[in-house]
Amino acid sequence: SITARRIEAEDEGIEDTDDSFSVEGIVTDFNDTGDFRVAGIPVDASGAVFEPASLATSIDNGNKVEVEGTVENGVLIASEVELRGGDVRISGITTNADFAAGTLTVKVVVGQPLLTLSTSTRTQFEDERDGMDDCTLDTVIDVEVEIEAFVDSESNLQAIRVRCDELEEYALRGPADVPGTSGDGNSGTVSILGVSVQTQLSTDFENPLGLPIHPDAFFTKVQDGDLIGFRDDKPLDGIADEVEFED
Repeated sequence: SITARRIEAEDEGIEDTDDSFSVEGIVTDFNDTGDFRVAGIPVDASGAVFEPASLATSIDNGNKVEVEGTVENGVLIASEVELRGGDVRISGITTNADFAAGTLTVKVVVGQPLLTLSTSTRTQFEDERDGMDDCTLDTVIDVEVEIEAFVDSESNLQAIRVRCDELEEYALRGPADVPGTSGDGNSGTVSILGVSVQTQLSTDFENPLGLPIHPDAFFTKVQDGDLIGFRDDKPLDGIADEVEFED
C-alpha cells in the first residue's frame, strides 16, 4: 500500500502517436460509436472491430471496455473495442480445464449441466486465496472460482475474469430460460443458461432494487432473456437461498 501525501488531478489529454495505444475503463458521454469517452479519453470507434460483434450496436454508457488504436488530435481512433465487463457472473467449482483449447468447465448446481467457458490471452486470472498465487488455466481444476463473462454472438460463454477464491456460496447470474423458469410461492424452478435450481418457501425473491418481491410476481413477470440471478449458500443443497431480478 502507498500512503499518499498529495493527490493532484492530471490533464486528461493524451499525446498523438502512431504507436498502438490502449485504455480500459467505463464508457461515458456516449453519443454514437464515433463519439464517446473511456476513462475520460475521447474515442472514435466508428471504424473499429467490436468483440463481441453485438457490442457495436449495444455499447452504451456504463459499459466497461478496452479500446486499442492510435491517437490523432487527442482522440483515440479505435481499431478494436472489447467488452471487459460481462453480464454473466458464475460462482462455482471447476471440473476441467483444457489449456490447448483454452476452455474450462464449471459446476454450479449438483446434477445440472456444466458451464463451458472459453478464455483468451486477455482473460484475467487472479488469486484471492490466502497464501496462494497459482490461479492459471492449467491449475484451476477442482478449484472454487468467481467468473465474469459474456455470451458472444455465437452463444458461447467468453471469460473476462477468473478469480480463484474460497466461496461461501455458489451462484449464477445471466439470461433467464423461459420456459424452464416457472413456479409459485411454494416451489419452483429457476433456469439460467441451461442450469436449473429449485426454489421453495424459504427462498427469498428480490426485485432489481434489492427489495422483496412475492414469488408469484417473480414467476409471472420473468421473461426469456431477462437478467436474473440465484445463489445457493453453503452447505450446498441445490435449493436457491435467493433469487433476484438483476439491474
